This record gives sequence, structure tokens and C-alpha cells, in this order.
Amino acid sequence: SQYVEFGNVHYNKWKAHQIGLDKFLKAIEHLDPKEYETFSRDEKLAFWLNTYNALTIKTVLDYYPIHGTLSQYPPDSFRQIPNDWESVQFKVMGSGITLYAIEHEKIRRDLADPRTHFAEVCASRSCAQITKEPFIGAKLQTQLDDATRRFMADSDNILIDPAKDTFMASKIFSWFTLDFAPRGALKPVSGNAFAPPQDED
Repeated sequence: SQYVEFGNVHYNKWKAHQIGLDKFLKAIEHLDPKEYETFSRDEKLAFWLNTYNALTIKTVLDYYPIHGTLSQYPPDSFRQIPNDWESVQFKVMGSGITLYAIEHEKIRRDLADPRTHFAEVCASRSCAQITKEPFIGAKLQTQLDDATRRFMADSDNILIDPAKDTFMASKIFSWFTLDFAPRGALKPVSGNAFAPPQDED
């Protein structure tokens, strides 16, 4: 809550005051897997979303300010960090895991919900905006709906121009087509933009 404003992270300020973040990372490192198994599905998903976002922020802080030399990315891009998503191992529940595995195995595979793409913060302006509040199991459905609405309302992510007869959408929808496609024809349900339709008699 101290270092996030309008979806942006004040990395310079946060870098100098990481005690709270380090306490959280220690907590997830030492969480007993047996305790995790008692979590509800929403609590597990909230856990992994918070873990992914916190570890992404920690990675940026460790290298901030970023001044990379790879020509295919902006100099301050997360991709300038050596090995970034795919190789760096973090300790979660006593075992090593990468950001890549958290996103694609723990979240997308095990706890699939397309709205998570609007909640995962990958330290890029093309990704979801971070909020001051962590994800909480009891509030997760509302939080994911809110995250989806924020993402869709941003003209950098969705832009319809009737005058030019054009429609532009975030690359997220093409990168993760299979996550969205099964729900593409579903009718909206109050309280959950991606809820499956109810059976009709």
C-alpha cells in the first residue's frame, strides 16, 4: 500500500524498504505444504497470484534500476534481467520454483481461470496493473471481476474505433488464446464475467 499508486510501483522507494516484502517471502518459503492442502480453491489461487506478483516485484527490486543491453527489448525491460522468468529458482513451501512454473503450472494449469491474466503483474505496462490490496480467498471472485473490468476499460488494452472501423486488443488475448476460447461464446452471468452458463430446462 505504501509503494503502489494508480497501478504503478515506486521501485526506487520500495528498494530501500523491503522488510515487509521479505517477511512475506519468508512466510511463503516456510509454509507447510500440508497446510496449503487445506486451502479452498480460491485460497490456493489467491496464494499463487500473490506469490507470483511478490516474486516479480522482488526480482525487479534486486536489479533496479535496470539498464540492459539486449537490443530486442527496451533497456529497462524485465526481459533484460538475466534468466528472468524461466530459470531463476525461488523457494516456495520449501521447494524451488520459477515464475514460469508458477504462471503456467500452478495458475494456468492447476487453477485455470482466464481472469488471472488480468491479475498477474509481470512488471510490464502491457500486463495487468497491480493494486494496493492482496488477493484474498474470501474476496477472490469479486477481485478477479474487478481486475477484468479495469483491464477491459483501459484503452491501451481494448480499443474500438467505429469511425475507422478498427478494433485493437491486447496481445494477451493472442498469447493465451486457448485460455479464453472455451469461454468465448458464453453468456454473461451477474457477478462473474466468465462464469459458465447455467443449465436450462
